[in-house]
Formats: sequence, structure tokens, C-alpha cells
Amino acid sequence: MKTKSLIQAALRGGIASLAITLLALGSPAQAASPKALQFTSSVVNTAGSTMTLDHPLLNGKPKLNLILTQRLGPGVVYNNHPVGVQYDPANGRWQIRNEDVAAIPAGACFNVLIPASSKRVGTTVDSVWDNVTTFTYQFNKPNALLLATHIVNPVLNFPGNLLPRNIGTYYTGTGSTYPLYYNKWSVYTEDGGDLPVVGFNIADVSKTKIGGVANSFVFTTTAGNTSANQGIINNSVTNDKPNAVVFVTHVYGFGSSTYQDTPLGVWYSGGTWRIFTQDTSAMPANRAFVVSSYPLTP
Repeated sequence: MKTKSLIQAALRGGIASLAITLLALGSPAQAASPKALQFTSSVVNTAGSTMTLDHPLLNGKPKLNLILTQRLGPGVVYNNHPVGVQYDPANGRWQIRNEDVAAIPAGACFNVLIPASSKRVGTTVDSVWDNVTTFTYQFNKPNALLLATHIVNPVLNFPGNLLPRNIGTYYTGTGSTYPLYYNKWSVYTEDGGDLPVVGFNIADVSKTKIGGVANSFVFTTTAGNTSANQGIINNSVTNDKPNAVVFVTHVYGFGSSTYQDTPLGVWYSGGTWRIFTQDTSAMPANRAFVVSSYPLTP
């Protein structure tokens, strides 16, 4: 489904690509302050489509709501696949998954955030005609800055579902005939495909500060700040900070009502951070992203 109005198409009665009732799944663990980590895949920590993380801030903590963004490291290894996280209760370790079960290549790099303000939410489907998902987290706050990551097994000891699709967020507003879904944030699939019963980690970074300075903002691509498969971010929060740990989520709306159906990543070059498409397709203008930047946690 590719339509000019995502919200209207999602709510007018047909099978849609979106999320509609996202329910909170328990009381997740919260970090006193955000922690930002980096990991690189290798033959030691990766088996097929699964990469196992080993860090004292993560190990044995299944209730963390991890946020994930791919990063292009010095080895310049692309991983052109939708990614998510899962918890392995047998080993007490968090893992990164290629959701389409493709093997994670050695040298692929990932940023992992333990956010300070977050929730774990899951979809419910009322019928095949009503599979749009919204969640009440940040209800009536259209300007909230949210990061989203799919979690394969949101309920411990259940295998969960893979989601081999790229996702984004959007705010429903009041532009439909279904008041139940007014003014709520949602997760949707960028390719228009249906959502199964799945879970998401949602982090609110609207008020997060590092050293007293807001560390999150909305970046919108234009003809002037795109080059090849990159959107070049020009912001004091990220400029000249090669060691920053940067996270991004595509957001439909914020003046940019367009899809972005490609796996994304971030990389640093020439004094600026860039958002890039993992499939090397041209980065279009008029794409909005929530960007959040952190110092690396020792």
C-alpha cells in the first residue's frame, strides 16, 4: 500500500500496514540515565542471523527496552536487512537478529541504547479488517520524539514473531472516522505489509539531555543535504563528534508524509553524521527522522 495519506488509508477499513492497539507489556526496567553501547559482529559472537551481546549492563536483564540502530564502522560492512532484538533466557543474553534470517556478516556494527524513558508495547488485532496499531504512550503529544525497535520475544519464554519489514512511527491525529485511534502514536510497516502479533520497544527521547543540553531532534532531508545514499545531518548536537553513539527512527509526518522502505544506518564522515540506506539506494528528499545522540558508555 502506497498512498498519499497513510492515516486515511490505514483507518478506512482495508487491511493496512500499521499498528493499532499497542498494549503495555508489564513494567519494564528503567535506566537512571541513558546508556549507549556499541557492538561489532564476529565469528565468535554471531551464528547465522543471530548476534549475541555480552555486557554487564545487559546480561541477565530481560526487561530492558533496548533501542537498536545500525552503524557503518571502519570495516565498511553493510547489513542490508531489517534488524530487531531478542532476549535469550537460556543464556541470559540479549541478541540482535536479522529479521529476514539472513546471516549477519562479520564486521557489522550496531549501536544499542538503554533508554531512560521507555515502554514495551505489543499489538492486538481485532479482525483482519482492523490491524492498525496505536499505543497510548505519549497520548496527545504529537511533537514527542520517539525511537522504536522491534523486539522478537516481548514476553519472556515465548518465541515471539520475526518482523522482516522496515518500520517507522507516525501520529494519528484526528483525520479518520475512528475516534478510538485519535491522537495516538503508532508503528507501521514501510512496505505496506500486514503486522503480525509483535512487540516494540518505544523510547521517548523528547526531554533527554546530556550535560544539560537536549540531545535529540528531528532531521529532514532536502535536496541540499542529501548525497547519493546519505542524508547529511548538520546539527550542533552531532557535528564534530566522531565518537557519538547515534540512533535514528524514521517518522511519518513532522511535515514529511512519506515512506522510507529501506534498512538504515548511521556513519560519520567529514565532521558530520549521516543517515544512509543499507541497500545503497539514493536517499530521497523530504524524509524526517528522529535523531538522538549519546556519549559512549564506558
